[in-house]
Amino acid sequence: MSVLSQLKIAHKVPALVIGGVVAVGLGLGISGVMIGSSVISQSETKKLETLADGRAQEMKAYLEDIQTDLVLTADNPYTVSALKAFDASWDTLGGDQAKLLQDAYINKNPNELGSKHLLDAAPGGTEYDQVHGQYHGTFREQLNLRGYYDIFLFDDQGDLVYTVFKELDYATNFKTGGGEWADTDLGNAFRAGIALNKGESYFLDFKPYKPSYDAPASFISTPIFEGNKRIGVLVFQMPIDRINAIMGAKVGLGETGETVVVGSDHLMRNDSTFSDENDILQTKFEAHEVDAAMNGNSVHGEFSEYRNTSMLFAAAPMEFKGTTWAVLAVQEKAEALASVGVMRMTMLAVGGILVVIIAAVGWFFSRTITRPMSNITETMRSLADDDLDVTVDGLERHDELGSMARAVEVFRENAVKVAELGVEEAARQKALAERQEMMEELQ
Repeated sequence: MSVLSQLKIAHKVPALVIGGVVAVGLGLGISGVMIGSSVISQSETKKLETLADGRAQEMKAYLEDIQTDLVLTADNPYTVSALKAFDASWDTLGGDQAKLLQDAYINKNPNELGSKHLLDAAPGGTEYDQVHGQYHGTFREQLNLRGYYDIFLFDDQGDLVYTVFKELDYATNFKTGGGEWADTDLGNAFRAGIALNKGESYFLDFKPYKPSYDAPASFISTPIFEGNKRIGVLVFQMPIDRINAIMGAKVGLGETGETVVVGSDHLMRNDSTFSDENDILQTKFEAHEVDAAMNGNSVHGEFSEYRNTSMLFAAAPMEFKGTTWAVLAVQEKAEALASVGVMRMTMLAVGGILVVIIAAVGWFFSRTITRPMSNITETMRSLADDDLDVTVDGLERHDELGSMARAVEVFRENAVKVAELGVEEAARQKALAERQEMMEELQ
């Protein structure tokens, strides 16, 4: 026999009601948590996708703004005059311009390394010094206002006749086979720029640049024309601080989120706000979804290779002048989905309370059925033991239990009548026996 078959209905019904309530409650709770978690996950992913796409558009707009500034600066008569003046004064220095100018503007510059651009003109009094004093302040102001790392002026022979910041590449030649730094990306920027038409530009992605002590450097170049004659090249070294500022915005990313730019080599093109080290061309993203973004697809996913924690991310492609970057919005999974845990605990608490309430209601409701049934059972057992004085409860009910009670009452009444008939018959038999006995005595 099964365990259920041995249980009383008085126990089965409450157990069935409570078990049903718990099962339904668990089912609804689990499905609610799953649906809620899915909705929250989709919402967080959509948020990251929106942020990645927005930062990609913002970054591209900024780079296009730099390109516009580059072209306008190159086309400005002031820049044309400056290049011509620097070029003419360059020729007056003799044949060792690199040694002379680096000695005057770097080695003997009273300003510290990184501040050499603060010198308006060397005290030598040469024609070049006079030209430098005339034009340097304006280009330095442009560099400071726009946040560029450096501004370069090349003549058409590849001589770097002027630079704002003054590093080891200053006053060297960048034609193929020229000076020490001709094979660097600045050399590539010059050679590409001198071959372009007016208004065109050439962009080079970040790479370590030796004259800047292998610091990451990116360049954009355009030709300088006087009328229809190409007389040189203008180059901007890209503004790392401004790019970091754009990508470092925290709105919508909580305490653990950030946006980063990654190149085709999976290396970052900006500094992380969560690192004190230089992340540019140092920190790597191994997520294969980056390659999909490089191919022009917006993707999202989860990975743990960055910052040694599980992170949600969304990546959007950003293309500029033939270079494609992936702009990623990332956030720690624990923070992004924190509301899932809150929702789970809330639903468990509310669900638990409701289950207890409904189970209690179900218990009391089931007792309205099982208690009368138990009473009827006890009444029938009493009748079976010839206790005809027992009271049948529930006669006033109008449900099935009332019908059962009335049937038992009929059974009790019949039993009473039978008992009464039995008593009368016994009395009659006794009377007959006494009469028979008297007759026998008379005989």
